[in-house]
Amino acid sequence: MVNELRNSVRLLLLLCDLGRALQGVLQGEELGREQAAGLSREMAEIAYQHRELWLRRNRPGGLEEMSMKPFKAWQEALAKV
Repeated sequence: MVNELRNSVRLLLLLCDLGRALQGVLQGEELGREQAAGLSREMAEIAYQHRELWLRRNRPGGLEEMSMKPFKAWQEALAKV
């Protein structure tokens, strides 16, 4: 359970960073390639850890049905910037 909490906190911090980055883009700031790549890498690492933690406690089908949808949406949003 501690690892799940750690990954959740890590995700929340990343989403704060992503929100600030997207807010800057809306205000006309440019999101650098390095910053976008870093956010994308961190999202991929968190998603991987989430998958591992999920499969320890839940059925595999539920993972793709519900749990990974937000990760995919955030990756798509980041790719558009």
